[in-house]
Formats: sequence, structure tokens, C-alpha cells
Amino acid sequence: MEKKRVKAKNSLSLEASSNKRILYLITIMVIGFNLRPAITSVGPLLGTIRDQIGLENWSAGTITILPLIAAAPWIQ
Repeated sequence: MEKKRVKAKNSLSLEASSNKRILYLITIMVIGFNLRPAITSVGPLLGTIRDQIGLENWSAGTITILPLIAAAPWIQ
């Protein structure tokens, strides 16, 4: 009888850990989808930004690196 209780307890803990893993995976995917626009939105707006600020082409090109530099400390 005791072995059945231990097996039932272990199966519940395995189920709970697999549910946590699924929740972590979903959380990481939602965060990834949330961060993607910050990296990809600079390119289409680069011409407008360059014209309004009066930047040269080389300095406007460096603007595209800024989201990656800002995210770099968090990526390890």
C-alpha cells in the first residue's frame, strides 16, 4: 500500500514539473514576441529618422545597432 502512495506522489510531482516546463516555454516565447518589434522596427523607419534629424548615411546605419546594444547586457 505504501508503494502505491509513493508512486502516486511521484507521478503528481512529475506532472507538476512538466506543467512548469510548459509554462516556462510559453513565457519565453511571449517575451520573445514582445522584444522582436523593438529590433525590427528601426529599419523601415530609418529613412524618416535620417531625414528629420539630418544624419549622414553612416551615422544613420549605426542607429540600426542600438536595439542590439541595448539588449546585449541581458543576453548571456
